[in-house]
Amino acid sequence: MKKIITVIATSLCFAFVAGATDIPQTEVFLGYSFVRLSSNGNIIPSRDLNGGSSQFVYNFSKGFGVAFDAGAVTNNGAINQTIVDTTVAHLVVGPRYKFNQHSKFQPYAQALFGGAYTTTSTQILAVVASPLIADNPIIPVPGEAVSARLVASRRSFAMLIGGGLD
Repeated sequence: MKKIITVIATSLCFAFVAGATDIPQTEVFLGYSFVRLSSNGNIIPSRDLNGGSSQFVYNFSKGFGVAFDAGAVTNNGAINQTIVDTTVAHLVVGPRYKFNQHSKFQPYAQALFGGAYTTTSTQILAVVASPLIADNPIIPVPGEAVSARLVASRRSFAMLIGGGLD
């Protein structure tokens, strides 16, 4: 019984090693993202955004594939004593070429194109001076604080060009 288990375990190890020499048809990446937004003005200071991204690559042939990348970064920092929440999300796709397929280190180059969505919001607090309509349960009574959220968003073109090392 001990010999059978040893033979099966050894066979599985050789199968995994033999499978590792093939070029994978799909690849997956999950990672951390850090973005530094620099500013040259005094009104909006520079700030750091943290988040993550994921990438899925489908390899069509030796070296050539298509990469799909999605990710987001966010920051909730203060600008002139006001808390501002900023989020930038992207979804891009494009070709990828991997060099030196049979080496331990495999450099690659990619050019990904798509879109980005940015949203920024802040909370606004106000005190009601006088009611607009009397006896309305929706309108707060005078002296109560009212909270609202001011939101701005924008969609734009996104491009990620570069490379890496597997």
